[in-house]
Amino acid sequence: EGAPTVASEQSGIAQFWFGGESPGQQLVSKIDVSPERAVSILETEIQHPSQFIWLAAWHHLAASPPAVLLSRAHTRMLVNRRICRCDAVELCGDVLRGLEYADDNDLTNEYRSLYSAILSALNGGENVVPTLSARRALNPLAESQKVASEILASIENGPNETTLRKFLSDRRGWFEVEDCKYDDDQTIQRGWGVSYYLVAFYPAVRLALCALGATLEVTDPGYVWVQSRCRAALLAKEARFHMDFNEQSRREWLAKLEQAVVELPEDENLYAAHGCALVLDGQYENAIQSLERALRVPSFDPIATDGVYYNLACAHARLNNVEICRRHLSLSTEIGQLQLKWLLEDQDLESVRGMDWFQSLVESLERDAAKMKRAT
Repeated sequence: EGAPTVASEQSGIAQFWFGGESPGQQLVSKIDVSPERAVSILETEIQHPSQFIWLAAWHHLAASPPAVLLSRAHTRMLVNRRICRCDAVELCGDVLRGLEYADDNDLTNEYRSLYSAILSALNGGENVVPTLSARRALNPLAESQKVASEILASIENGPNETTLRKFLSDRRGWFEVEDCKYDDDQTIQRGWGVSYYLVAFYPAVRLALCALGATLEVTDPGYVWVQSRCRAALLAKEARFHMDFNEQSRREWLAKLEQAVVELPEDENLYAAHGCALVLDGQYENAIQSLERALRVPSFDPIATDGVYYNLACAHARLNNVEICRRHLSLSTEIGQLQLKWLLEDQDLESVRGMDWFQSLVESLERDAAKMKRAT
């Protein structure tokens, strides 16, 4: 109950959740065999944020009673539906009951401490801020639990909407993938295209946010934020796809993006797409303003938010701001987003193409390309 439907007939989904060799099935099997080690298995196996999606079918597949209890909260994070306070209380209780079967060690005790504190906050009881070990291995679940602890500390200090927005935008608390989406029937489909995007909070963070939201009379702020971010991300992806078609299409999407950044002013994807559209439209000063807004959004990540540094370089090149252009091209190179073809052919960079530093950059990318070719 409360788990997303799985499209088992699709091979792309199958590699996650079905078959003895799939990563998701292997993870579930490990926990079923050794439920007392469930916490350490999760933190060992989930080493990249996108791997959390393996748990979408955990509640369907779990066989041992402790695993069933632990699976509910984790799988519930991947259900595109609001969590009311009583649901959050029940999910916390399930985690704690599942942890009763776990080995009694420092890691398990930290989980117990954290979820007990979240449960107390949800029930309006004494606000206890758990202390998490700084020695825990860096992985998505460990990092997210630090955020959950910080959220609980903010409740004690008297939260406000600014505090809430800060935690919602903290990338340690959630993950996003570009190759999955929810269908209307709650099925998670895997594929690729402008309609594919999924973002979800980790369990402790989502539940701690429910407790924080209760103090501000906001039900499940994580769900509300996810809906806005999905809308913004999908609009930005579609705009990037269409804006190169022709001038009329670009102008139409530029108008849509200008309206969107007003309605959703805290999303870096929209500012990045808006800035790109303005560069294509020749509005270079306005493009710089929008792209720099993307840089200032708390959830901005240079790798996840594609093309911001490069488009800033293009806009500054058009305005003859040579050193600023050079700096942004260097930043684009550092994060691996600068392509040799762009440097050689993009008309926006014509004003700097003959400069020595630009030629050095081209030669550096040519050497890297040659190394990759030899390696393959």
